[in-house]
Amino acid sequence: KYGDKIAVLGGVDMDYLSRCRPDEVRCYVRKLINDCAPGGRFAVGAGNSIANYIPIENYLTMLDEALK
Repeated sequence: KYGDKIAVLGGVDMDYLSRCRPDEVRCYVRKLINDCAPGGRFAVGAGNSIANYIPIENYLTMLDEALK
């Protein structure tokens, strides 16, 4: 009924963002995109805000991979 009228939002685990290396974050984000929306319609996010304990490099890596 809804088909291409809905999208998935979120999915990035804050704990993962805070503890993993940037290369691991990149692989994790790519897997989320491929698993959650192989045809698109997926907005990468990590809750309603990014906590101050998230390494900026990990946050920027998440954004970079999501925009590919």
